[in-house]
Amino acid sequence: MNSQLRIPFKLCRSLQLNTKAFWLKPSLKAHTLSPRHSFYSVQNRNLGTLNSVENPEKNQTNFFNKYSTALRSHSIDQVDNKLSGKTVVLCGWAERIRLVSSSLGFIVLRDRYGSVQIVFNKKDLPLESDIFEKLASLNQESVIQIKGTVRVLENNAPSGSTSRPSSVEINAQELTVLNSSDVLPFSPFSPSNLPNEAFRLKHRYLDLRRKELQNNIVTRAKILRVIRNYLDENGFLDIETPILFKSTPEGAREFLVPSRTMPGSCYALPQSPQQFKQLLMVSGFDRYYQIARCFRDEDLRADRQPEFTQVDIEMSFIEHGDIQRVIEGMIQKVMLEVKGYKVQTPFKKLSFNEATSRFGTDKPDTRFGLEIKQFPKSGAELENCLSEVLVVDGNLYKLSNREIAEIMDLVNKSISGGESRMANVHKINEQGLPVKKSPNSFLSRVIQSKGNEYVQVMLKNAGAKPGDTIFIAERLESITASSIY
Repeated sequence: MNSQLRIPFKLCRSLQLNTKAFWLKPSLKAHTLSPRHSFYSVQNRNLGTLNSVENPEKNQTNFFNKYSTALRSHSIDQVDNKLSGKTVVLCGWAERIRLVSSSLGFIVLRDRYGSVQIVFNKKDLPLESDIFEKLASLNQESVIQIKGTVRVLENNAPSGSTSRPSSVEINAQELTVLNSSDVLPFSPFSPSNLPNEAFRLKHRYLDLRRKELQNNIVTRAKILRVIRNYLDENGFLDIETPILFKSTPEGAREFLVPSRTMPGSCYALPQSPQQFKQLLMVSGFDRYYQIARCFRDEDLRADRQPEFTQVDIEMSFIEHGDIQRVIEGMIQKVMLEVKGYKVQTPFKKLSFNEATSRFGTDKPDTRFGLEIKQFPKSGAELENCLSEVLVVDGNLYKLSNREIAEIMDLVNKSISGGESRMANVHKINEQGLPVKKSPNSFLSRVIQSKGNEYVQVMLKNAGAKPGDTIFIAERLESITASSIY
């Protein structure tokens, strides 16, 4: 018995089909339906007469093309050599317009996916065509619809335009202006000529047309998709939590939203979904995640902003190694699928003490070349103190006396705050010894007790060589911070 496919009543209505119940065999192709049944037909009085994509077979387009809509047959990146000689309908922005003469003109048409050159040649147009009148009055970034034939450029040679974006071009047959643009306040396509950020934010709709910003947004979307897929595959549930909640003070001030139904009371926007996810764990949802929106009323800094998005994860029945493995796998998958980089797991681990001792912070950038090193105990240290050194390579950084003085001012402020007992700066001479040293400096005390040869070996082991500048700080062993950081 032949299998049959029944189309529900509601679906029939949405497709503008006859709403009588009927049956279609699966082998019946959708494009065999008559044009009047196609949901590609469009009627919009505000836009005037548009090129509607009706019967795909007639227009030589793919009925199942995901980018095909009522107004276009393809996205621009789909227009390639395979479509040579075929008629396409494209929509997009007129990025560049060049009217060579009254019978020849070019437009670079752009959409989100790419750009293509449109050629207007009077000899290919009907006598009654008004395309060149439209072209003459068209402003940059106007939204247009183009119907034309795909032509492959021989040997990738331009046909007259100075900046052809692809190896094909469209010989235009019809031009419809969907939305005419005013003169632009600035061009988003001149990176060296961009106005200041405040002006660009005022005209954000233009600024977001820049390729750099569009790439950032697309990359962000890809990252979130990969994260969702990875966490779904690992048994996590994507659970939304409320945005309006009661006040639960955390590290920052809260944004308050007055209640209409309870005058005098306010909701608070969540600084994080902390309480909600703990509630979920108690309720038995042992693996939760959310791409969560968080709100914190605090001053704007490089790593702080009033609202931000975070990947919020919570797990039950785990130890710290379990969550580390999940995060490592997630980062590895994101880097591989989005950037094509293979990240090795497990990640290298640093203890808190090693991180602060080598880099002066608990979240170091391990590419940082100026690592802090500790001198061995020599007996010349101040009581209960450690001696640490930072070596600045003289071949890479030529510090002037003024720069050294500015650094020491910062160091002295740190010393006055109680972090360090004493700090000194020295340049190393050809003998591998400090050029100038005060009687009370650490190196002077070491030289007095151990001699010059000991200091030479000590500095050499620390990586110091003639011409380098070294900063030395002595701090109490019980204090984790140091002026040298």
